[in-house]
Amino acid sequence: MKKRVSPQEKKRLAYERDHYVSGGESRHAFRKNWPKKKAMLNQKHRHRAAQALHKLEKLGDSKSIEDSTIEITANQLRKAHPREKLQKWGVMSLQEFVTANQEASKNRALRATSERERVDASCKDLISAFERDPQSPKALTLLRAVATNDLYLRLFLTRNPEWQPRLRKRLLEVKRSTEKARTKREQKEAVKQRVKLLRSAIQKQAMVS
Repeated sequence: MKKRVSPQEKKRLAYERDHYVSGGESRHAFRKNWPKKKAMLNQKHRHRAAQALHKLEKLGDSKSIEDSTIEITANQLRKAHPREKLQKWGVMSLQEFVTANQEASKNRALRATSERERVDASCKDLISAFERDPQSPKALTLLRAVATNDLYLRLFLTRNPEWQPRLRKRLLEVKRSTEKARTKREQKEAVKQRVKLLRSAIQKQAMVS
């Protein structure tokens, strides 16, 4: 009678005995893919060799090439166009596979956290610069991000909703200031036009009299 194996023992045995093909390739497809890869690589090498020989043929007719004292060996052709080598990634045990996946997951989480912190710090810096001086280079960068509905800015405001009122308030202030300045320019331009028309009318009246 076979000895019953506990779940913990089954897991330990699976970690030791089960293996996976590394390199991101299915272990079932490797048997078919490997000959195809070798054939494609050989075809590529033959194509390069044919191109090299074609260039030699362009130097003269076949008789002059045959009569030439210069000999091109196969080794020289290999140096000019070395044959590429295929690489087998091998297999790893289930324990190594699980450990590698766990490490990759941790690294992805760390990179995501680092990237999120970097984006948050950058957005905070841009908004603070915009509050201090709306004409500064950083403020103009922020305005471009707002105009283009930048993804990173939207994510930052979603994660940090307390910054939304500050940005909205400053944008409204800048909009009002811009509209006020435009109104003043339009008024000045209207005054200039009226003065110009008045001078023209006075000159015409003086010429008539």
